[in-house]
Amino acid sequence: MASVHGDVTGLAELTRNLNEFAGEKVAGRGALTALTAGGRVIRTGAVRNARALGFGKQGIDRRADGRGVRRRYGRIPQALTVGRAYVKAGTSSHQVRVYARGGKGLVKNKAGHAHLMEYGFVHKARNGARSWVPDRPFLRPALNTLSNRALEVMTESMKRSLWRAHFSVTGKGA
Repeated sequence: MASVHGDVTGLAELTRNLNEFAGEKVAGRGALTALTAGGRVIRTGAVRNARALGFGKQGIDRRADGRGVRRRYGRIPQALTVGRAYVKAGTSSHQVRVYARGGKGLVKNKAGHAHLMEYGFVHKARNGARSWVPDRPFLRPALNTLSNRALEVMTESMKRSLWRAHFSVTGKGA
C-alpha cells in the first residue's frame, strides 16, 4: 500500500488548550475532524496527480511492435482513500492515512499495486529477464504541494470546532 506521512507541529498543544476550554471529548473530536479534512485535501491532489499520469484510464496500450498490452493501473484514482484519524497509542500524536486500498480481502480488484507505481519496482518477465520500472509518484507530490493548503483547511476545521464548543458552553454564538 502506498502511503505518505507528514508531521504537524503544535497539534498536541492545541488539543491541550482545547481540553482546558471545552473538555477532552470535544477537543479530541475536533482534532480528528481537522486531520480528516486535511487528509481529504491531500487525497484530492493525489487523485489529480494519478489521473494526470494516466492511472485513471482503462484500455489497451500499444507497444512499438503494434501488440496490445492491457493497462492494469486504471483503478488507482478510485482506490485512493482517507483512513480514519486516530490518536497513536501511548502518545499525544494524532495521525491520518491517505492510501490506496489494496486488492485483498473484502476490497478486491482495487489498487494493490499502487505502491509499485509510487516507488517503482523490478519486473520479472516470463523468460526470466528483469527490468526496472521507474517510479511514477502521485501521493508524495500531492503532500509536498498541498501541505500548506491542508494546514489551512485543518485550521479552519479547528476554528469551527472551537466555535461549536464555545456555543455549547455559553449557549450563544458570539
